[in-house]
Amino acid sequence: MTGRSTQPVASLYVHVPFCARKCEYCAFYSETTSGELVNRYVAALIREMQLVANDLNPRTVFFGGGTPSLLNLRQWEQILKAMERLNLLGAAEWTVECNPATVSLDKARLLRAGGVNRISMGVQSLNEELLDRLGRVHSREMVFKSFAILRQAGFDNVNIDLMFAIPGQSMEIWRETLTEALALGSDHLSCYEVIYEEDTP
Repeated sequence: MTGRSTQPVASLYVHVPFCARKCEYCAFYSETTSGELVNRYVAALIREMQLVANDLNPRTVFFGGGTPSLLNLRQWEQILKAMERLNLLGAAEWTVECNPATVSLDKARLLRAGGVNRISMGVQSLNEELLDRLGRVHSREMVFKSFAILRQAGFDNVNIDLMFAIPGQSMEIWRETLTEALALGSDHLSCYEVIYEEDTP
């Protein structure tokens, strides 16, 4: 930032640019890496929050990606403690994007206790063949397991991302996916058309 804002930032988006694997359709910036680079990212994020904390009074916070749920417990603990020290926990809505393959009860409980009150889970499809075609790392079974974990951890606001117009997806498959997603009890559904952007895998 080049100077102080006259009005505090009301909405804060934090991009976590790491994934277990790059999905075939994804045009968002991400790296398929882990370890020291992720630790360096977390340290840099905390330093940046310290620099701009006075300009922030967010009503909404959104950690997107990438795959924010790929961060481990220690990394999330560092982020949550930094946000608490900087008085950034007053957001009315705080969302973290999750991949069903990277949800654990310990991590979900940590996020909920730290102030996160909404999860957006990237399901995309409940059809195994289509999940494989999209390059997703999770299975349909992981979706149901992860949803139950999130409820157990105390999340009563869970969004599910779904995709339509996937190559090979019939109207019958799409209808079945919507029916299952609704039966799961998701609090919100976000549905997106698959568009293969230039330079996507």
